[in-house]
Amino acid sequence: MVDLVRPHRPPFSIASGGSTVASFWDIATLHFGDGMVQEEVSDRGKARLFSLSFYSEEIKDGRIESEICSSNSYCTFSGCRLFFCSRGVSKAGSQTLKNVSLPEPRSDGAISLEKALHQRKSKRSFSAEPLTLNEVSQLLWAAQGVNRPNEKRTAPSAGALYPLELYLVAGNVEGLEQGVYKYQSRRNALQLIAKGDFRADLATAALRQDCVKAGAAVLVIAAVYERTTRKYGERGLRYVHMEVGHVAQNIYLQSASANLSTVFVGAFRDDKVKKLLNLPFSEQPLGLMPVGRKR
Repeated sequence: MVDLVRPHRPPFSIASGGSTVASFWDIATLHFGDGMVQEEVSDRGKARLFSLSFYSEEIKDGRIESEICSSNSYCTFSGCRLFFCSRGVSKAGSQTLKNVSLPEPRSDGAISLEKALHQRKSKRSFSAEPLTLNEVSQLLWAAQGVNRPNEKRTAPSAGALYPLELYLVAGNVEGLEQGVYKYQSRRNALQLIAKGDFRADLATAALRQDCVKAGAAVLVIAAVYERTTRKYGERGLRYVHMEVGHVAQNIYLQSASANLSTVFVGAFRDDKVKKLLNLPFSEQPLGLMPVGRKR
């Protein structure tokens, strides 16, 4: 696979056979994994790329816009952008993903912060009762929701760069189809990634920890490290991991406030979780938090 990320210093070029195929300002580093990139450069400047995953980010009006493409077909390089000509899937592509609007999160709870701290604990067993969509909305908002007009979030982030992405693996949620969803912070909505109950397979990927399949839903925390490391360098790795802790504690406290149980699971096969949830190549899973009603 190929990981395309932002530059530390522009520009750079991709060359083949002594001739330049493309040059960029927006994309800096190519990491070649097990798959190799094979090129066929024609007079029209096209290259055939095999097993390519492409991720790009642009900051527009202070917001991060992401684009994810996969292709086994022809791509063209034009100016300072990389365009996929066929079989590419992006936010502007023809594939339509289902969006689910979530109930408005509330800003007051049934118990005090002090009581939530007192009741916070890790629990690996859950009842078979479903969660409500209101409860799911509240958990997601507590983790990565917007809490100010400037669209900053409930959990602190170094440089307000927000490297984390939040997924919901829904198995037993009232009013919500089973499936994998990506949380859209700005809209407080879910984007359906895949249909079906993935909890048992996710538990297998998590070294067969039964609590993962027992929860009514699982919150999955992933990170795009480059959002932070392009500013802070290697130190940014530490900042990303700190942020995961902030988000996890928010989920713990919101669970305590709603009389729900949860636990942070860090033992799992990264590759299996990525494949199961169809995570973009740029995103790395860092934590699983099954949530359910108390037994």
